[in-house]
Amino acid sequence: MKDTRPSRPAASKEPRPTKGAPKQEDFPGEKPRKDWSVEKLTEYILDGLEQARQERESLVQLGGGAAVRTFRVGRALTYVRDGLKPKKQWKAWQEEHKLAAGTVSEAIRLFERAKSEDKIKGLSITDAKVRYRVIAKPSDPKAPASILKRLKRHGKGLAEALTEAAAVADWGDLDISEVCDMMLMVEKAIEATHPDLLIAVRSTARIVTDRPVSRAPVAGQ
Repeated sequence: MKDTRPSRPAASKEPRPTKGAPKQEDFPGEKPRKDWSVEKLTEYILDGLEQARQERESLVQLGGGAAVRTFRVGRALTYVRDGLKPKKQWKAWQEEHKLAAGTVSEAIRLFERAKSEDKIKGLSITDAKVRYRVIAKPSDPKAPASILKRLKRHGKGLAEALTEAAAVADWGDLDISEVCDMMLMVEKAIEATHPDLLIAVRSTARIVTDRPVSRAPVAGQ
């Protein structure tokens, strides 16, 4: 007897996407190149920072877009830094384009520590920075924000001193001796009234610089 049932449509030969793999179109755009001019790198950096900001605000960062863009901006920034720093034009360039030292430093550290954008795909920008020790965990009692909050309860002058030190420091440009001198000044100011806070400050210094800092003796130890 002849089979009159309708035949099934042929299975599609297109490969199925791997589960969990990011789509190619999720991370569009050209990657920065070392042979680009400073002008082209500058345009790339400014556009990338703005796109990353928009993605953070629109929660696109949950898919890793802001993290990858920040990584690429960090790559472009290293090219500009390596070209301008020997000419002593690096800081002037940052000031000209109104780039905050913290923003520049974090993007560069993310690029240098993650080494590959594949490692941060799918991570939010905060998770990527925490994973590669660019910033402390937001909930960490030793994080800079937590330290400042504690300092404000004990003395406005100390909080302002630490805030100013963090704001003006371009950690990537400082020699180890300059880092030690800066942290030592902060340590001495805190030690005079609240030596218990030195442990938190020193931990933050290691997170920020990824280098050992000089340790002034703490009163009572």
